Amino acid sequence: MSVRGETAKSLAAFRTVLLNQGKWIYFLTKEGIDMGLSGQFAKDAMYELGEVYADEKYAECDTLEKLRDSMMDRAMTEGFGAKAKLSGEELRIDIAYDPMYRLWSELTDDQAELEMLCEVACEFYRGLADKKGMPFERTPADGANDGAFALIFRV
Repeated sequence: MSVRGETAKSLAAFRTVLLNQGKWIYFLTKEGIDMGLSGQFAKDAMYELGEVYADEKYAECDTLEKLRDSMMDRAMTEGFGAKAKLSGEELRIDIAYDPMYRLWSELTDDQAELEMLCEVACEFYRGLADKKGMPFERTPADGANDGAFALIFRV
């Protein structure tokens, strides 16, 4: 198989993993809401996961540059088509393609539900940023553009 064929196979594998993660978030959130919980429980779970990762995988990331270098791994660049821009006191990671958003939009056409699912998934980054003492925001997902959005970390 050619190098290009291997890259395509690897990209498909990354995106399959992301789709499985997206299904987990969707069904976890939906089941909780069906049981009478608000979507906040799912946000809290993802936030706490981000805090754990801040102490584990991102333990040495005490600057935006180190955070960028750690976050911009192959899954982020190939799976999400992410590009990072570091300028002064801000790290902006633009997500060009969100396979989870695409999956969720096939499971529901309720825009409020789609936005809540995006918030749930991105609470991971909020937990990470808060644990690192970095202000964080996320731009809304662009449904017309494969769910594109941005993660913004500041110091």
